[in-house]
Amino acid sequence: MQWKPTLCLGQRVTELRQRADGILELDAGGTTHLSKTVLITAGLARSPANKLTLENIGKFEGRGVYYFVKDKALFRGKRLLIIGGW
Repeated sequence: MQWKPTLCLGQRVTELRQRADGILELDAGGTTHLSKTVLITAGLARSPANKLTLENIGKFEGRGVYYFVKDKALFRGKRLLIIGGW
């Protein structure tokens, strides 16, 4: 919370699109969130138990959509949208 992120709780992402300018659009039931990077945090150590089940998500995995962080330096100085739950 030290960087004062915007928190959007209780929403379910139903669609992910990439705009021509590279920005990712996440549709959450009528609310659209914009980001350059999506980091999904679920407290998993090695591999995600539940990956997003969105059409074409595979083309974004490792290229803007991440399920866990191996190297924090990859995100240094970037604006992130972090989604997750338990």
